[in-house]
Amino acid sequence: MTKIRKTLLFLILITIIISATAIYVNKASANTADNITQIEKAKIEKTIRLSIDLEQKGFVVHQKNTSNNLFTLDEKNNVKKEILEKCKNVFSNKKQLLSKRLGQLSGIVDMQNDKFIVLDGGARWVKINDITINGDNATVIAEVRFWSKFIEDGKVYTPENTMKLTYILNKEGDLWKIVEYDGDFLPDDEP
Repeated sequence: MTKIRKTLLFLILITIIISATAIYVNKASANTADNITQIEKAKIEKTIRLSIDLEQKGFVVHQKNTSNNLFTLDEKNNVKKEILEKCKNVFSNKKQLLSKRLGQLSGIVDMQNDKFIVLDGGARWVKINDITINGDNATVIAEVRFWSKFIEDGKVYTPENTMKLTYILNKEGDLWKIVEYDGDFLPDDEP
């Protein structure tokens, strides 16, 4: 084999090795990016589920009550402190959402008395239809079947409704927090 052929063969071999390495690196990069996206989507879904749980159960005072449904100010204040700590990890204060949600949830705590008691609540199911991430911003579209159980004037009520919700989240540090959300009841499923 001549020196020119050996050199040409060597160059072809080097080109093949470099090309194979580049393909491997690109594929590994794509897999890493895909894994990061899946991790971020899981964090976002966790925030949505925490939000739903908080908004359906966070204000249940009776489970911490020791005075037979006549709630003391201390009991209500303790529940409000728990709500505050949980809300800080779920809702952003951009657009005042954290303050609004704290006010609304605290209001539900305050209105509970011997005539109105929230017993429980939650989501029968949560269906995440879409999560779109764009940098430190995300949009989530979900459907949720909410339920609650409360006593009003001695009668127990157990309503259930399904809503389609759109959430806008921002990444703040390592946490995805809800900046705003909106929703509508599905047709024929309004309260």
